[in-house]
Amino acid sequence: MQAYITPTQLKEYSMLHSSAPFFATLLAVVFSTLLLVMTAAFLLIPYAIGAHPGEVRIPGAPITAYHLT
Repeated sequence: MQAYITPTQLKEYSMLHSSAPFFATLLAVVFSTLLLVMTAAFLLIPYAIGAHPGEVRIPGAPITAYHLT
C-alpha cells in the first residue's frame, strides 16, 4: 500500500476541470426555488386575502378569507 498519492492519482481526485456543470446545477436550483416562491406568492396570497393586493374593496362587503394554517 502506498503512503502517498502520485500527481497522476491526485489529478483523478481533484475538482472538476470545468466549472460549467457546477454553475448549471446552481442556476437550476436557484431558478426552481424562485419559481416555487413566485407561484406561492401569486396564488396563495390572493387566495388568503380574498382578492388581489391593491384591488379596491367595497366597504361593508363580507370578507371570506381564511387563515391557511
